[in-house]
Amino acid sequence: MDFEWDENKRCQNLTLAEIKASASRTDWPRLRAMSEKDINKAAAGDPDALPLDDPFFETARSLSPSALLKEGKRQITLRLDTEVLDWFKASGAGYQSRMNAVLKAYVQTHRVK
Repeated sequence: MDFEWDENKRCQNLTLAEIKASASRTDWPRLRAMSEKDINKAAAGDPDALPLDDPFFETARSLSPSALLKEGKRQITLRLDTEVLDWFKASGAGYQSRMNAVLKAYVQTHRVK
């Protein structure tokens, strides 16, 4: 998997109050004027939009966020691609916990039941 990193775009931690106070970049009048058909067409053309159809739900797995925190942790040495580590570090403090959560979600998703 390739990651694209833009040095000018950084992750930000915002409070709910800051988010509510910020100006929306959404074109609300255009969105409200769209029909259901227009919305579905736009979603179908978006490569980042996941189809939430029957095949999606047949393979979907339920993940428990609390399960990510219950198990003990072990310290290890791990070699990662520079771009992967830089991407997580750019998100700020707690990046190692976020990396662990991503790996744990992968394990839970791919575990054979």
